[in-house]
Amino acid sequence: MRAYEDISPGFAAEVIALTRTQIEHRQGLETKALDASVEQARRGQHIAGVVALAGLLVAGAVGIWGNPLVGGAVALSDIAALAGTFLWGSRSQRQERVERAKIMSGHIDEE
Repeated sequence: MRAYEDISPGFAAEVIALTRTQIEHRQGLETKALDASVEQARRGQHIAGVVALAGLLVAGAVGIWGNPLVGGAVALSDIAALAGTFLWGSRSQRQERVERAKIMSGHIDEE
């Protein structure tokens, strides 16, 4: 940096200012991406809750006014679908964290 400063006075301060600006910009983008991800997850949970509740209401109605065995099967499939979705989402998040850790540690090049 001193060599650059000798060639062009104020250059080191300019590089530092540009670096700070870039850091702030990057952090802002990361914050926006994280906020959007959280909002998307929240929206998905609300939709999943409504769908699950609707499935259980249908199962109850079928069980009461129709066939209790079919109502139980609908309820069981509703619960199984929720559990499967939760497990798949947890697995996906775990894989994403592992990939980020590899990238951060330099074990994989970003594409």
